[in-house]
Amino acid sequence: MNSLRKNATWSGLRQPEGAVMVEIAIGLSVLLLIILGIMEFGYLWYQKQVITNASREGARYGVTYQTNSYGNRIAPKDLSPSIETVVGNYLNGRIPSDAYRITVVDNTGYETGSKGTDLIVQVTCQNKMDLLSGFIPQLASLAFEAQTIMKCE
Repeated sequence: MNSLRKNATWSGLRQPEGAVMVEIAIGLSVLLLIILGIMEFGYLWYQKQVITNASREGARYGVTYQTNSYGNRIAPKDLSPSIETVVGNYLNGRIPSDAYRITVVDNTGYETGSKGTDLIVQVTCQNKMDLLSGFIPQLASLAFEAQTIMKCE
């Protein structure tokens, strides 16, 4: 009888329901933080790749030799559609429209399009996904820049 009473006392102290709930709460919060971190950094990497490709698309469009109906070379600044439009079309639907800024550097290549001159296209993107800025405040103000320099053909 004594051993039965001893086992009953110990079993009353070992009720796992409360401990399991605490473990689940801690485990799920850590798991959620890891998942949000993967999503945030994956989206940041995606943004960087998209603006890099967009700047390449714009630069390639601008440096290709194009002529008007008289056979005269068209300078990149006079192309229709403009380089900014081509880059914007590439970014449309991939990054929010209020998150990026397109700049074509006003240099000799942009003005004349002479063979061998540089054409510089820059795209800057501000991070708009804000999942972890409460934990890492620098993520809210993170900006990326991609710059492509190509020589006119």
